[in-house]
Amino acid sequence: MGMSQHDSLDDFLASQPPGVHHSDRRLARVVREAYPIGVPALIMKSSTDRLGESAGYAFHLGTPDEMLRQLASWLLTGAGEKQSVLLRLVGGLWARHGREDVALAAILLANLDHSRL
Repeated sequence: MGMSQHDSLDDFLASQPPGVHHSDRRLARVVREAYPIGVPALIMKSSTDRLGESAGYAFHLGTPDEMLRQLASWLLTGAGEKQSVLLRLVGGLWARHGREDVALAAILLANLDHSRL
């Protein structure tokens, strides 16, 4: 991931109000807005999926894992002691079932402090 992608995501996350960490629904919206930052290929994802299906190709497009880890780190840091909001977010991400949603849910689940839940 290039430095500008990292900086763009950092800038976006820094612009979020602190209160966003109190609501799993607000966090879900922030997360969805964050996925395409620095990833212009997401704009073409729908047509690429159709092309891949018809031609038998497999493409890996979307938010790089490094950016998902950065996003998870921001979520965990912002949650602090109140990780129950993140547990509800994990359920919402899983229900949306996009590639990024499922990957982020897994990262969060693996890093939640289960003794605080």
